Amino acid sequence: MKIKHLISVLLCLFLMVSALDAQIISGGGTSTTRHTQRSESSSNTKLFAGYDRGWLSDDDDLKSKGGFLIGISNTKTISDLFAIEPGIRYIQKGFKYDYNDSYLGYSYKGQSTWHVLDPFFKTKLVNLAIPVEPFIGVSTSYLMWTHYKVSSEGYSDSDSESQFDEIELNLLFGADYVHQNKFVFNIEYSLGLVRILEGEDRYGNASDYVSRTLIFSVGLLF
Repeated sequence: MKIKHLISVLLCLFLMVSALDAQIISGGGTSTTRHTQRSESSSNTKLFAGYDRGWLSDDDDLKSKGGFLIGISNTKTISDLFAIEPGIRYIQKGFKYDYNDSYLGYSYKGQSTWHVLDPFFKTKLVNLAIPVEPFIGVSTSYLMWTHYKVSSEGYSDSDSESQFDEIELNLLFGADYVHQNKFVFNIEYSLGLVRILEGEDRYGNASDYVSRTLIFSVGLLF
């Protein structure tokens, strides 16, 4: 299944569940809600883990490869409508390539895995009629180390490299679905805006690409 089809299916399921909750909340002439409203100055800590899919903006040779993430955050309600959520997460994301040059008769394939430390800050809409909390935010991604594998006819190589020489500023937007005030299902898109520090690409040239990452995660509130 193509990734755009998977995204469409997941978005449809997300909207269907939200609509079902809204129908149950408003149906039958009752005003009883199925989720607790956040009170002002309330605070929740969230542990979460999930799946991500990344792309690079300016490298057509590299294709997306799935990864995972884990993190912790704290949501603090600052008014009847707004909450803030600072947090930090580790993200493993990667890219793969399969290059063929028919003219030179040369081909190679491989993959690169990035290990990223990603502190973030989100502003959320809360206390809506349905248990969905849309958000927008920013994050600063620090590339901690990379691991790559490459192979060609009669040749293969792999290596890991510690770095911290690439920092990226990202715009975040998405929504949390809160189930019974205990579980949080998250869908999020991270849009790379600018590289604060630039590293080198796999050819040794200065890299000016930014990443795009689609994230799905499940969190536990306590």
